[in-house]
Amino acid sequence: MKRICILTLCIVGMVLTSSMRTDRGITIFMVGDSTMANKDTSGGKQERGWGMMLQELFTDEIHVDNHAVNGRSSLSFINEGRWDKVLQSIAPGDYVVIQFGHNDEKAQPDRHTEPGSTFDANLERYVRETRERGGIPIVMNAVVRRNFVGDSLVDTHGAYREAPRTVAQRLHAYFIDANQLTHQLEQGLGAEGSKRLHMWFAPGEHPSLPDGSQDNTHYNIYGARVVARLLADAMCGEIPALAKFRRTGAAASAGRERKPTSYYDNPDTIRVAKDGTGDFETIAEAIEVCRAFMDYHKVIYIKSGVYKEKIVIPQWLQHIELCGENAENTIITYDHHANIPLEATGLPMGTFRTYTLKVEANDVVLKNLTIENNAPRLGQAVALHTQGDRLRVVGCRIKGNQDTIYTGMPYTHLLFTDCYICGTTDFIFGPSTAWFERCTIESLSNSYITAASTPADAKYGYIFNQCRLVAGEGVNRVYLGRPWRDYGYTLFMNCEMGSHIRPEGWHHWQPEREQTARYYEYGNRGEGSNTDARVKWSRVLSRKEAQRITQETVVNMK
Repeated sequence: MKRICILTLCIVGMVLTSSMRTDRGITIFMVGDSTMANKDTSGGKQERGWGMMLQELFTDEIHVDNHAVNGRSSLSFINEGRWDKVLQSIAPGDYVVIQFGHNDEKAQPDRHTEPGSTFDANLERYVRETRERGGIPIVMNAVVRRNFVGDSLVDTHGAYREAPRTVAQRLHAYFIDANQLTHQLEQGLGAEGSKRLHMWFAPGEHPSLPDGSQDNTHYNIYGARVVARLLADAMCGEIPALAKFRRTGAAASAGRERKPTSYYDNPDTIRVAKDGTGDFETIAEAIEVCRAFMDYHKVIYIKSGVYKEKIVIPQWLQHIELCGENAENTIITYDHHANIPLEATGLPMGTFRTYTLKVEANDVVLKNLTIENNAPRLGQAVALHTQGDRLRVVGCRIKGNQDTIYTGMPYTHLLFTDCYICGTTDFIFGPSTAWFERCTIESLSNSYITAASTPADAKYGYIFNQCRLVAGEGVNRVYLGRPWRDYGYTLFMNCEMGSHIRPEGWHHWQPEREQTARYYEYGNRGEGSNTDARVKWSRVLSRKEAQRITQETVVNMK
């Protein structure tokens, strides 16, 4: 009977443990020094430990818990009680990455250990106690220092490089030769190219380092990400059970949900996350570190969250992409409206200072974002203000009331694809040439959708193709547009128009603008598309005319 009770308790315990594992997932604990540790990212600081980048390389079933701390050795990490804290959290099936050596070499008594003696004993303790908790130890040796003599990278770790391998072999633990992997990486880049991995900055090159930096040990954002990928791949190669959670390779073939490969596999991608798991916690900081006049595509990937920021992408940047994790939950918001008094003068700030996001640069992509101005209806309030040329807005939600989108520069070309845009009055306005493809346009009040101010010598203004025009509750009398200036150009073609569109379709703003306004329709459908009662100064294009108007001929983003 006693044996039956004990067996029953064991079975219950196993079931509970299994249940806990399912709910909790698998944790990779990390213990080590500054080359692995989490770093302060405030104020645009550039230093990163490679452990900070590990989470993004695994699916959501894996949780990375980084306990590495600057300046710690295998000895001081234990003596300060840091290891006990990790031990208490380890559950069966968790992994523990153990990487020391840099500070064990130092002479201070509270840090120093001897390879083949105290260093080995400490590593053995980490392995043994991890297993006692049901965890799986992964032993690594230290990453290399950038120590070139001529063209050759020279080792600085000596016996501290080999001791972790010896311990792992003796205890039959997993071993990753981080030293060899990073040696090959840095030697391959050469004495000059390897600086790109480290905290090497010229004076004045970055605002957070006015005096510059020549640090051969610690990594910058790019270097930490490259090393994290190297070591993650090595771990997955050594441990098949872990490989299935990698965001590339096996994870992809198994059909797991994962983020776009191009963003997660490119070490040049900058990541923004409010929860501290990215390179920066604000979008403005990420934009600040981009180099001027880049000739390559730079992605700033923004994890889900609400970012209350007033952002400018300045003119001297180019080829920038702001990509959200998803448009519903990656929200850039601010709440300025035109009637807020300026602190300096007490006068209203006016429409053109109210933007949430202002794009002054050329060749910018905005993707999978909500960009909103959530000011109350107390005046004009711009969400997106564009100045640059060849801008693409893809899969975004652009929300506001009056003046939601201001396309602010004549002769610039914009492409909006698969976007949702809402507002009250003139909520798409300005002088640019802009093509809207498969967008949903929602009117939130009885007013005007567009207010084009196309220059007289610009062939095209606003063109809406294959779009849906819808309305909020109670909205039933909406104009397609009115010309903010003479010669305003707007065309709706192949669009679905709801019953909220007024029969006359267009408004002149001022009577004399009827003489110059260029307002056209072609091939639309829906209750609001009937052109029989349209104003006489608008026109329905012929099929031949409409066929000449294509995305390529109007904005040509190739």
